[in-house]
Amino acid sequence: MTVTNAAAHWALVATVTSTASQGSGSVNLGDNTVQKKTYGDADIVYGFKVKATGNGDVATLTLTTGAIAQTTATPDITRWGTQIADTAAEDFEGIALPSLVTVYAVRFTTPAANTSTIGIVAGSDGLPDIPQFLKGTSCLYSIDAGLTSPSTLAFTIAIAADSIEGVIVGKTS
Repeated sequence: MTVTNAAAHWALVATVTSTASQGSGSVNLGDNTVQKKTYGDADIVYGFKVKATGNGDVATLTLTTGAIAQTTATPDITRWGTQIADTAAEDFEGIALPSLVTVYAVRFTTPAANTSTIGIVAGSDGLPDIPQFLKGTSCLYSIDAGLTSPSTLAFTIAIAADSIEGVIVGKTS
């Protein structure tokens, strides 16, 4: 796999209008300029989807290898198609992923059709735990300097048929 143009983009802005009896006017909070962080030396990217087959399913992603274990029960794990038990650490061509040394960014997305929250527990200090990742939510976590020696991410899905998707960008050396 050859990786080019790895980047994260984001913007967050709101216009606030005063309702104070002694003031008026509006101001923009945040920045409507799309922020961009590029990862010029990124050479690995992989994605996955974990879908619960029963209540309380847990899947654990080992960031360094890309392998995903069915930790509790048998959640469906999909990478590049319709397969439902793709726990092996392979890219979209079926080739084993190289060992990831540095994580630059992670993105998680849950569909609005989910019926409950999903818990994310990070085994690395540089990634956040998200105890209640809401349905219909996206989260981008960009690490400017990169997180070296990443560990694991465990996904606990409370309700059968709920799911979460993830994308990981990093480098191998």
